[in-house]
Amino acid sequence: LLSVACFVSCRKITNDPDIKQYDQQQIQGYIAANGLTGMVRDTTMGDTTGTYYQIINQGKGAQVDYPSAIFYVYTIRTFDGKYAVTDTAVNHSYGVLGHVVPNGLMLAIKNNLKYRGGKMRVLVPSHLAYGKNGAGTGSITLTNGRIGGNQCLDITVNLIDDQAAYDQLVIKNYMAANNL
Repeated sequence: LLSVACFVSCRKITNDPDIKQYDQQQIQGYIAANGLTGMVRDTTMGDTTGTYYQIINQGKGAQVDYPSAIFYVYTIRTFDGKYAVTDTAVNHSYGVLGHVVPNGLMLAIKNNLKYRGGKMRVLVPSHLAYGKNGAGTGSITLTNGRIGGNQCLDITVNLIDDQAAYDQLVIKNYMAANNL
């Protein structure tokens, strides 16, 4: 009788969502709360990563794949609004596509953006972002340098086709903004 009572008391009586379901709820809520239209769920190869994306500009450059070296600029915002990095002069990266972090961004570039010169907005679920631990420095209360755990991300990425032309444009814009 005691064994039966122990087994019955240990049964799960609630239906708590797993992380993918939780992320899906967060993304759907974010899309609705921010009035986003044109977001498409990534269903590459019949499966879904859980990301949603919108192609802003379909690139006309070469197609990228995992061994490709890419140059890109980006902005990142957490859904809770506590972390935002929007300075694309600082937020740029050059490296191999297979090493792009977070994983959700790497998959979105390969599966959805695909071509140099393209630009897209992607909503990355937390399990493909920085997971339960988050990233950066700071504490739970000091979040300006930290992406909290289980935070979905709103990322805009521009895959640069011609880095020299982009660098000249950035310099020209800086000079104009600073009356140089």
